[in-house]
Amino acid sequence: MARKRSGPSVTPPQAKYILDRLIQMGRVTAHQVRGFLTDIGSEVRRLQERLTALRSAAGESATKTKRATARRKGQASRRKSVSPEVAKSRALQGRYIATIRQVPKSRRAKFAKIAKENGREEAIKQIQAALGK
Repeated sequence: MARKRSGPSVTPPQAKYILDRLIQMGRVTAHQVRGFLTDIGSEVRRLQERLTALRSAAGESATKTKRATARRKGQASRRKSVSPEVAKSRALQGRYIATIRQVPKSRRAKFAKIAKENGREEAIKQIQAALGK
């Protein structure tokens, strides 16, 4: 197993800068960089073959996994159906959030307290009254 090297984490722009500097210094040639880039495809293939072998060893069919992955990618994700009460609560929460956003942050605590004590419907009414709507 390969050893992990400890060192500073490098962002993509920093990596590009470092690579440019190494090329300028003659420590890495542009030809070597192109070679690494062309090796990416073969490295991916090698890893896929290794993964297939490991899946086979684990008793899982690689084709079954590929089909399941393809099916998941092609299908739209299904939403769980929610009860009418939950749907109504979420709609009310959305109205409350949309209404309270119109209130300056310094005054929101007052309405949040009303929503907690008397319910969101009452808070919405009071916010709209305070806003003159």
